[in-house]
Amino acid sequence: MTGTGTKTNPYIVDNWQEFEAAVELVQSATQTNPAYIHFNPNASNKIVDMRKIHPSGCPTYNIGSTKLIGNGWEIRNLYLTNSLIKVSPGGAIIGLNFTKISYHGSYPFIHAISNGVSGVAQ
Repeated sequence: MTGTGTKTNPYIVDNWQEFEAAVELVQSATQTNPAYIHFNPNASNKIVDMRKIHPSGCPTYNIGSTKLIGNGWEIRNLYLTNSLIKVSPGGAIIGLNFTKISYHGSYPFIHAISNGVSGVAQ
């Protein structure tokens, strides 16, 4: 992973483990500006096979007001029993593709929180 998480120097991640590390940094930082996480746009492999990483269910990632830019990456074989991502006002998820999802939860796949009210991200 490279970058500092700012708009001009976003965290650039090359795999899901680096994404998880970037989310941990975002969660532990005290920030007044949104953080930025970008999946590497120049990666030779832009497919994450979640069956190999979290076969029994993926945790929920709270990205807050982070701007998550997927750059066309594909998240494949995702098994969920809960929301995958929680995003707060100011946050965004752009350019990620999800294929072969098995979802067995009662919360939204992507959980958007706005002014204390939660719902499905549009």
